[in-house]
Amino acid sequence: MPEHRIPHGTDAPGYGRAAVRALLGDEDARTEHVELIVSELVSNAVKYGPGEPLTLKLAHDEDGVVRGEVCDEGTPDPDLALADLGDPPAPGSTGGYGLHIVDLLASRWGVREGSTHVWFEVDPADRP
Repeated sequence: MPEHRIPHGTDAPGYGRAAVRALLGDEDARTEHVELIVSELVSNAVKYGPGEPLTLKLAHDEDGVVRGEVCDEGTPDPDLALADLGDPPAPGSTGGYGLHIVDLLASRWGVREGSTHVWFEVDPADRP
């Protein structure tokens, strides 16, 4: 899977979106959804990670599945239960929507056990 090193900082989500657009182009109906997934995951990695460059992996396989991974090389929080997202934030909240958005738009996603490595997949049937 092709790998992109993204500098840590406020421009990181833009680098992630550019990598998605380079892979899928404007013709794939899922481009905007994958861009949003990557933006949310990269933003979380910038916000909660250790400040090191991030790794973004993206691929589009022969079956049309888009696969991606974001890793910030941080220390995982064993108390964080990503499998149970709980309720979305209250209307008007300024944060806390990121993983709910990923959960809504990705066909599948998860966190590699014992890491801060988040993966996702978007199926071809999930075109908007």
